Amino acid sequence: MPEHRGLLTAREREILRDEVEVSRNYVYQIRSRIRDKIEALSTDVEILRESQPDLFEELVQALEL
Repeated sequence: MPEHRGLLTAREREILRDEVEVSRNYVYQIRSRIRDKIEALSTDVEILRESQPDLFEELVQALEL
């Protein structure tokens, strides 16, 4: 079964870790794209919290750093 990505793509991870050389402007674009994803994620989390509490709890446990 293929691995699903989380919030970041493999390429975004490389860029944010400074593993690849890209322009400062491209890093800005990536950061902006991630902010958009975070905003969408907050809506998804609210849906899980209200409608699928078991999945919401799994998410909460996964985020305990």
